[in-house]
Amino acid sequence: MSTHRTSKVRRITELDRERFQFGDCHILARTIHNLTGWPIHTFFEKDETGVYPSIHAFVVTPKGTALDVMGERNMRAFKKYWKKYSWNGNTKHAPLTDLAELDEWGLNFGEYSKRRARELATYLIEQVKYE
Repeated sequence: MSTHRTSKVRRITELDRERFQFGDCHILARTIHNLTGWPIHTFFEKDETGVYPSIHAFVVTPKGTALDVMGERNMRAFKKYWKKYSWNGNTKHAPLTDLAELDEWGLNFGEYSKRRARELATYLIEQVKYE
């Protein structure tokens, strides 16, 4: 894991949860990935056009847990949580191999999201349990 600064974030706000779960998750996932090297994964589904639109981006820690704005969770609970946001009930998850795809995603609230993602990423990484 890369060296990073100690976070000044003391809590994750409701705005953080809304913004980084339903819009700019890709910005937070990429920021965590850049600091740690942990792989970015995504939930996706096949729609009527045959395209697999992404539902959510997150990172997978070295021990196989999911990490996003809601913190570290075991993959089973994480998948169950995100299943309720499925469009057709056929949600899958896989590593995102082309990071350029992230630039095409989401709402992107601009510089605020990029700055806040840097703050939150450090905080979330510090919360990961390594035992």
